[in-house]
Amino acid sequence: MNKKILAILMALLMVLVNVAAFAEEGGDDITAPAANSSTITKQYNAPEGVTVVPGEELTFTATFDKFEAAATGATSSKHPTYSGNITAVVGANTVTITGSGEFDAAGKYYYTLSETEGSVQGVTYGAETISVILTVGYEKGVLALLDVGVAKDKDGNKNGTITNTYAVGGVNISKTVTGNAANLNDTFKATVTVAAAGENKLPSQFTVNYTDINNPDGTAVSLTSANPTFEVTLKQDTNVVITNLPLGATVTVAENDEKVNAANAETKDAAKYDASYANNGAAAAATAPTIAVTNTRTTSIDTGVNTDSLPYFMLLAFVMILAAAVVLKKRTVNE
Repeated sequence: MNKKILAILMALLMVLVNVAAFAEEGGDDITAPAANSSTITKQYNAPEGVTVVPGEELTFTATFDKFEAAATGATSSKHPTYSGNITAVVGANTVTITGSGEFDAAGKYYYTLSETEGSVQGVTYGAETISVILTVGYEKGVLALLDVGVAKDKDGNKNGTITNTYAVGGVNISKTVTGNAANLNDTFKATVTVAAAGENKLPSQFTVNYTDINNPDGTAVSLTSANPTFEVTLKQDTNVVITNLPLGATVTVAENDEKVNAANAETKDAAKYDASYANNGAAAAATAPTIAVTNTRTTSIDTGVNTDSLPYFMLLAFVMILAAAVVLKKRTVNE
């Protein structure tokens, strides 16, 4: 009978994790917890003015650490396991971490609560762990869970916060127009694609800022993990500056202007520009790297001489020089 009641009590155990997703710097430690529950702060930090929705499922586990018996010599061989998860969105959220199993002795059960590291680009996941204490004792002669609390750290504070930090970086794009048929006043449309590096994934939604020839004062564009592309306009000696990219995300540029030959075109149109890229796929960083885009348009200058007939012109020139030499020699002899 006691075990059945105890199992019901364990099902009611909740560790509530408040997630302030990507709020500004801050976050309060927990207050004294009420029986059977403890409020843990899950804090996301992001630079001021940065808009992002992580859109990931965060997983939490509570691992059994040790048991302190209420009575001398008492031991425990049973202790529940706990886990929970939540999909992170902007705003306050709660997650219930539930247990499976039962206690078999009165005393204090220590658990270490931690977050499993996620994979959203630009996020540094908190390595903090929270020591949770479950106090089990007898209530009216029945073994019961009496209290759930958070242990004090070495400074005497109750550390109930796990902090994730979202960081951003930038990438620049330069433009060079060259060739004897180039027009330095030409502008070129290009598509910018943002991608996560390696096994990471982009946030569900994020906003980047950029400047180009049409937006010299800067503009913002909202991107999603499903459609992380936007268009910019390039021009000679005018850099495109992109900021608020997820730190470490890669940026690829591809011109899609009608004045530019397609990269995979079998036949090149001499009236169009060819495009080449250096450092394409650069990773967003605090010190922004530069992707260099070069457009080249060259045309042949008509000299009036067909190269196929050049040998004949050379032979004719030789004959004319020889004839002039003969005439000059005769004139000299006559004199």
